[in-house]
Amino acid sequence: MNELNFARLLGGIDDDLITEATPEKRIIVKTFSWKYAAVASSIALVFCFLAMALVFSRKDVDTASESADASVTEETEYEKKTVKKDDSSKKADIDEPFSGTLHERINKIAFYNFSTYEKFNVTEFTGTHKYIKDDMLDKQLYENYYDSRNISMTNTTTNIYKIKDITREVAIAVDLIDLTPLFDELERSGLNPEQRDEAQIDYIRKHKPDSEEGYYIYINEDYKPKTLYQLGFETALKQYGSYGSAYYYTDGGKTIEFQGLDKQKVWDILFEDGQKCTVVEDPDKLLLNGEFKKKLDISTNIPVLGCENKSISISENGYLFTNILNKALIFNIGEEKAKNIIDYVKNNCKGYELVYREGDNSENAENASEQKEGSGTDESKTGV
Repeated sequence: MNELNFARLLGGIDDDLITEATPEKRIIVKTFSWKYAAVASSIALVFCFLAMALVFSRKDVDTASESADASVTEETEYEKKTVKKDDSSKKADIDEPFSGTLHERINKIAFYNFSTYEKFNVTEFTGTHKYIKDDMLDKQLYENYYDSRNISMTNTTTNIYKIKDITREVAIAVDLIDLTPLFDELERSGLNPEQRDEAQIDYIRKHKPDSEEGYYIYINEDYKPKTLYQLGFETALKQYGSYGSAYYYTDGGKTIEFQGLDKQKVWDILFEDGQKCTVVEDPDKLLLNGEFKKKLDISTNIPVLGCENKSISISENGYLFTNILNKALIFNIGEEKAKNIIDYVKNNCKGYELVYREGDNSENAENASEQKEGSGTDESKTGV
């Protein structure tokens, strides 16, 4: 018990008297109050900094929260877009191999390997039934080429050209030349064999494409790049490719159509560093095992390759599927890249929920790829 409290316990003594009776202790108490004030001010300063840090930290949290709130989720509501199923069948005009136009009869062209010219090392190209103008030709690869393996090419020869910016192992431009009219004329001409050869060479060199639309496009369906970047580079996707709508499939079975994809952004996310994205050696196995479940489908066109309404499809578990060269190619792109492209489309493009007319039998979201114009998914060839 100190002196102050002891004095009070004596009773009846005024506090002022107690103070006067203990002046030294008053000084000591005053000294201690300054020390405590200094300590208190230091503590207050620390708490001030902590409070400011908390405010700024909270501001960052709020900003991140606002950003998260701005992004779309599976539950996001979209403007409804009514669509109907297109039941019209698009039957190819090549069922009769010896009828129709020349390019319909000659669906495939095979010739020796470009680099080795080995007798049995041939590359086979398949007709796309599409055309390009002569301003897209690079240089002539073969003149007066005749494919003896293809009986439908009887009395037919070809001039073959490389397409600008397209690797020649991927696709070629072909000028098909029907020699039947020339042979009929030569039969009546009475020319000797040497003169006939000269007349044939002159006829071929002067030949112009029969179609006003230009030269026939043939692609190598067996072309298999090692990486996703190689595919994008050798098909000139960056220069000549374009994208239509993208289709996102929700876990609840809805199909959301997104419009307004930025071509450069899609290239940057998927292809720019695609050297690390290697091709899957056995895509059929991956598809049959159900390991590829597409979440996003991007309609893709490369007119210079005759590719229209093809697909670049993404699965959440990190695979990219495409059929731009008709046959399935699947690349392992990783979950991060898959998430990046999905997030880009969902957060930056205008979305519409597709609603199918009653009676269209389109409740299953997977059927959405058949409804969309320009989706590019060919299930008969891809199995997706």
